[in-house]
Amino acid sequence: MNLPLTRTFAGRTVIQSPPFPEFVIRAEDLHAGADDPSVRVIDLRPAAHGGEGYIPGSVHLDYARLVRGRGTLEGLMPEPGEIAEVLSSLGIEPWHRVVAYDDETGVEAARLLWTLAVAGHGHYALLDGGFAAWEAAGLPVAASAMPPRRSRYPVGQYNGAMVDKAYVLEALARPEVAIVDTRNEAEFAGQDVRARRGGRIPGAVHFDWMSAIDLFGSGELLPRETLMTKLADIRVFPEGEVILYCQANRRCAHTFVVLKWLGFDRVRSYAGSWSEWGNADDTPIEH
Repeated sequence: MNLPLTRTFAGRTVIQSPPFPEFVIRAEDLHAGADDPSVRVIDLRPAAHGGEGYIPGSVHLDYARLVRGRGTLEGLMPEPGEIAEVLSSLGIEPWHRVVAYDDETGVEAARLLWTLAVAGHGHYALLDGGFAAWEAAGLPVAASAMPPRRSRYPVGQYNGAMVDKAYVLEALARPEVAIVDTRNEAEFAGQDVRARRGGRIPGAVHFDWMSAIDLFGSGELLPRETLMTKLADIRVFPEGEVILYCQANRRCAHTFVVLKWLGFDRVRSYAGSWSEWGNADDTPIEH
């Protein structure tokens, strides 16, 4: 018999259900843990999609609150104080296990989870297959999102899950670091140009973020074994350091969560991504 677990977080005793999946969770497992007070579910679908219903107990978050732009730069991380306000407004506490979902194959939900990782949050998971998987499983749906109860979430300095242009430039001289481009093939080849210059970071290998998903089947992630084989084919291994990028640090956030699920410990996302690299004057480019 599975008995609840009692744990202490920040001086508070919390009753938890049996061990919760890290990084990726299936709809049935989330439903089974619905009464766990440490779980917070965040809905990142556009507000207009609320008519389809919500996972019971979920709180809605507008994706735009997670990103900032500056000139030609897209998808930048807001300042720590801004992220502290976002997380506090959602009622998230440092001891919470946050589950995020959307209806865009997980890419916007993953951006929240990457943000949590950068802020040092310990436990988070992507709902595999998103809201569609919840509906397909025949699980209950609420008519509205849950009004959040405000918390006081502390965010100090960001950690190494986010790196900047200088870090990537330095990594070019370190052959043991895998730089992974998660954009589509045309962007990688420099044919689809979304900045002043097209191309890729020298030495980068290509792993389209959508190649991790069963797009023509369940819409859920492919099996671990399949994904590990795909990554090994491009010489990306769990024991190495990995730097991810895309255009606006959105698609690569999804790959970040996938790699964490696969057991990669030293995985980082380049905050400026191609919107910075492709518009800069001091960055080398490969075609």
